[in-house]
Amino acid sequence: ETGKSISTLSSKYTNSIEPNDVLTELRNISAGIVLIIIIDEFDRLPKNTSLVLADTIKMLSDQAITATLILVGVASSVDDLIQQHESVERALIQIVVPRMPANELRQIVAKGMQRLGMTIEENAMSQITVLSQGFPYYTHLLALYASRNALDSGSSQIRQEHVKNAITHALTKSQET
Repeated sequence: ETGKSISTLSSKYTNSIEPNDVLTELRNISAGIVLIIIIDEFDRLPKNTSLVLADTIKMLSDQAITATLILVGVASSVDDLIQQHESVERALIQIVVPRMPANELRQIVAKGMQRLGMTIEENAMSQITVLSQGFPYYTHLLALYASRNALDSGSSQIRQEHVKNAITHALTKSQET
């Protein structure tokens, strides 16, 4: 039944949805259940959307709605992520996610290579690991484009030249987003 309630929200609100509307709906939806809402890439939301969400978070906290919001985003601190309301910070718990160590980044690439039935030269693996700087997103991105480059050249082994070509594609992809 919860799924039905959520799917009909867009028909209820033909204009913009205000924080009070969200509060009302979450109060109805969360009755008797543990409600967890995850908003990924919060840092990429348009400023006006993040402002409305900050207002909504403040209202949810003030009204003690039994819902948990998980905001996922890249920022140095909660202050940087939620810039609009200093009072919102009191309603949030910050969980710092450190950069991944090189051995874990290597595992990401190794598992991907295994699933693809490919191999990777050590210097290419090292280059991907160093360039990723602890961010798994960049590890995935570089390994993806390097493996595509290798396959396009008829090779099942990633070499340093494939990683070099992958850097250009990864930079273009990063700039698009």
